[in-house]
Amino acid sequence: MHSRYLLYNYGSLDGGVGRIWKLRQAYYVAGGMHAARAVPEIYNRAMAEEWAELSRQAVHRYGKPIKLAGLMTQHHGHCRFCGYTAAQAHKALVRELAKHPKTKVRMLAAATNIGSPAPISPADLPSRYRR
Repeated sequence: MHSRYLLYNYGSLDGGVGRIWKLRQAYYVAGGMHAARAVPEIYNRAMAEEWAELSRQAVHRYGKPIKLAGLMTQHHGHCRFCGYTAAQAHKALVRELAKHPKTKVRMLAAATNIGSPAPISPADLPSRYRR
C-alpha cells in the first residue's frame, strides 16, 4: 500500500556519500522509498557535486536517479560567503546533474532561499515599518 503523502528530505549530504551517509541510506530518503523526495541544500558548487554524485551512484546501483522536488539555499544579500542565490544553486545543480545522461534534468520544480523568519508581530519589524 502506498501513502498519498510525500516525505521531503531536505538537507545536505555532509561531505558526500560515504562520509556520514551510506549510499543505501541516502538513496532511500532521497527517492528510493516510494514517498520520498529530496530537497537538497545547495550553498556552493561542492554541494551540487555531492548531490549529483549521489544520483549517479543511485543510477549505477539501483537503476534510477534520486527524486528531486526542488532545492534550498541560504543566500543573504549582505554576506559574500553565505551561499548561492536560488537561481545560482539551481544552475549549479542542473549543470552537475547534466554530466550523466540518466541524471540530467532541464529544471527543478522549486528553489527556495532560507532567510530571516517572517515577522510575526509589529515588534519584529524594523522601526521604520512600525506604526
